[in-house]
Amino acid sequence: MEYSLGKQLCIIVLLIFANGIFSLLEMAVVSCRKARLETMAEDGGKAASIVLKLQENPNKMFSTVQFGITVVALLTGVYGGTELASPLAARISHFSIAAPYAHTIALTVIVAVITYLSIIFGEIVPKRIAIDNPESVSCILARPMLYFSLLCTPIVWILAASTNAVTKILGISQHISAPVTEEEIKLLLEQGAKLGAFEKEEPELVDRVFRLADMDVSDIMTNRMQIDWLDIENEEYDIMKEMLSFNHNNLPVGKGSLDDFCGMISVQQVFKCYYEAVKEKK
Repeated sequence: MEYSLGKQLCIIVLLIFANGIFSLLEMAVVSCRKARLETMAEDGGKAASIVLKLQENPNKMFSTVQFGITVVALLTGVYGGTELASPLAARISHFSIAAPYAHTIALTVIVAVITYLSIIFGEIVPKRIAIDNPESVSCILARPMLYFSLLCTPIVWILAASTNAVTKILGISQHISAPVTEEEIKLLLEQGAKLGAFEKEEPELVDRVFRLADMDVSDIMTNRMQIDWLDIENEEYDIMKEMLSFNHNNLPVGKGSLDDFCGMISVQQVFKCYYEAVKEKK
């Protein structure tokens, strides 16, 4: 009896573990960064190539995973309810008060325990692991999942075709598409800076790059025809008058036009020299 109970518990544990494997792969494939997978594939990673193929055909991948999860969940519930409830009910029936409801109580307890364990070890923990190490997990499980998908090809094909039909009717894209937005990049950089992965100045530098891309040329450069400049061929009085009218500390100097560029002068320095020259004449 004890050996049989131990065997039954092992089967339940294995079923919950199988459920966790499917959940692990599902979350890992969705969380994978395509750019990193492509780099791994270019470096000769065959598993990464398989994961990329899974991402390209999400309906097939999701159909395979959901089929596996559903089958495992049904087996866990049915097996647990039939094999474990009876021994527990027999123990509960020793209590005269609970004897009439022994089977109901036993079934409720078994279902509650299996559900709890399935949620923790079959869903939450595997998905947490997948989120922390998506590429590594995907590459480890990609090949077994591919074989399982081939084994269940007829059922997976029906599920995938049905999903494609429904998503097409609803106008939903059949490909995993998660473009990274400008705001998401900024947020990732800010979080990385807080964790020490980036220098504190780097998020600001990237923000400036984005702002630069949004600018027009006229925002950072002055049209040639609108540039204030001094022509050294003009009379001294006119040059001084122009310098006073221009609101600049430094001005370009040309001879006849800016095509014959002579250099830059400091307006303040010119007036200083002019003042000293006038003072000496006096």
